[in-house]
Amino acid sequence: LIVCRGPIRLEAFDVFGEMGMPQVGILLSARDSIVYSQAQAPELRVVPPHRVHRVADYSGATKEERLARIREIIAIAHGHGYNAVFAGYGFMAEDDGFVA
Repeated sequence: LIVCRGPIRLEAFDVFGEMGMPQVGILLSARDSIVYSQAQAPELRVVPPHRVHRVADYSGATKEERLARIREIIAIAHGHGYNAVFAGYGFMAEDDGFVA
């Protein structure tokens, strides 16, 4: 499950595809939804809709809200058969609570 944003998400999606990993999904936050409704991201053109998972935005959230998002992301990963979460760099990858 790819949870990072922007070009890194597309690069990760491409690399995982080249590695033969067909069950790759992406997380789409509320903020992403606003942006992508006007300018469709390349990865959204190739990811099957059932592999795009929507969650509330993580940035700017309180500690309690972030913990709720983490639980939601883990539930999405488990519920859809993903065996790993890729956070890229920055953003959630630097949140020690998320990484744990």
